[in-house]
Amino acid sequence: MLSSMNKNVQCTTWTGIASTLLSNGRTSASLFKLKIGNDSKTSNHSEGSNETKKLKEMDVIIWDECSMISKTALETADFVL
Repeated sequence: MLSSMNKNVQCTTWTGIASTLLSNGRTSASLFKLKIGNDSKTSNHSEGSNETKKLKEMDVIIWDECSMISKTALETADFVL
């Protein structure tokens, strides 16, 4: 529905298995470049990179498995956005 309205949509999940079930799905760690080793407290996104620009162009991000997401990962994703 959103794609037919020319909206940029990205689906993401916390686990890799679930991301394979989604069309163009990515894990949250991949999308937000979360550093898993430090409990997702930081991101490897750099300002002005192509991936950061793509995130800024997104109209909607659908994040599946929200009950599994750690508080620090949400805070880092919020900071990246």
